[in-house]
Amino acid sequence: MATRDMGDLVNVGLLGCGLTGWQGGIDFLRLLANSFTAVSTTRRLRVTLIIPKFASRSPVKRLVRRVPGRVNRLIRRVLGRPAITEGLRDLNDIFYEQDADITVAHVGDWDQLPRVCCEAGVDVLIPAIGSLGKDFPVPWVGWVIDFQHKYLSNIFSDHERHERDAGFHDLLTAAPAVIVNSEFTAADIRRFHPEAKASVFLMPFAPAACPEWLEDEPSLLRRYRAKGRYFIICNQFWIHKNHALAFKAFEAISTDYPDVNLICTGAAYDYRSETHFSELQRFLKQRGLASRVRCLGVIPKRHQVELVKGATALIQPSLFEGGPGGLSVYDAVALDTLVLASDIQVNREIRSDDVLFFDPHDPSSLAARMRVCLLKDPRLRQDASMLLSRGLRKRRECGDALVAALKCAREHYLVRS
Repeated sequence: MATRDMGDLVNVGLLGCGLTGWQGGIDFLRLLANSFTAVSTTRRLRVTLIIPKFASRSPVKRLVRRVPGRVNRLIRRVLGRPAITEGLRDLNDIFYEQDADITVAHVGDWDQLPRVCCEAGVDVLIPAIGSLGKDFPVPWVGWVIDFQHKYLSNIFSDHERHERDAGFHDLLTAAPAVIVNSEFTAADIRRFHPEAKASVFLMPFAPAACPEWLEDEPSLLRRYRAKGRYFIICNQFWIHKNHALAFKAFEAISTDYPDVNLICTGAAYDYRSETHFSELQRFLKQRGLASRVRCLGVIPKRHQVELVKGATALIQPSLFEGGPGGLSVYDAVALDTLVLASDIQVNREIRSDDVLFFDPHDPSSLAARMRVCLLKDPRLRQDASMLLSRGLRKRRECGDALVAALKCAREHYLVRS
């Protein structure tokens, strides 16, 4: 396959396979897509979004089963379940700039990916969450998500830890370049995989809001009965997201602030502990808080955004993240909503003046931060044009870093050829 120079118009294949079935994956695709479109004119880029062909669950399960060994297992172990396209409700929700040069290609079987890339004229592929191999016919860039299994080994089986280690070894020794969401993860690559051959490219903290997100839709707040003051958590109910601590902190302030509620969005399932969500619900019922801590499940992104905008603060109690705060913090900062974040190393990379840290092992620490928020005057969001301008600048910074990774992969491919 001929490879054009980076000075030519380059078609970037944005690989959604393995990402479109979970909200974090979709949010990450959105981050990449809009970073590319922000630099598309000056960098001469266009984007082809590559996603699984099937929307129903069973055919996509068959697709995942056909993925080569360790890539298959990495999708399952890193994400916790097979990738499904049901989570991607609206492609228009991915791209902020509707007039950007975007096309969509579908892949029905992993073995078809080289052919699909060729037919779509893809020059370079990103982000591969598992190794595509040194002989893949298109230059490609990997994504190292995180090394959670090294820090929270107790919530992984021996088999899972082995599979993750093997998958990251394959990725880091086959990919010419990989992207990471944090300095923390970049350091972990050096620490845990000194054999890595891939060049590592850091994506800067780049919170940016879609223009329509800044248009208020009070009907959405009414739909979810989001009245008065409330805090919000936008995480899946995985063990390491640490909802239990947040619920205990809310209990500590609940008597003094009977008008304040807590809203949670995100899927209730954790494959590592199928009883985790029910145990949290039992705690709320026992403490008489079930009516004040409302778990909404997975809701449309635009609805979630409106709830974040109206919140007193977004709480991120997580014990581990691969990027600063997780992508819910990106949204909160982009929307100018105050953030209460667990004081873990990666969260110290959140670049915002409107973040307060708390001890993720001490409910009273978070409760104290919540009280500080409630004592403040109601927050006035910055002017929309200012937020959009700041977001565009951040997207361009991120786009430049991604282009550097693409260039590295393409140059490696040319040398190999």
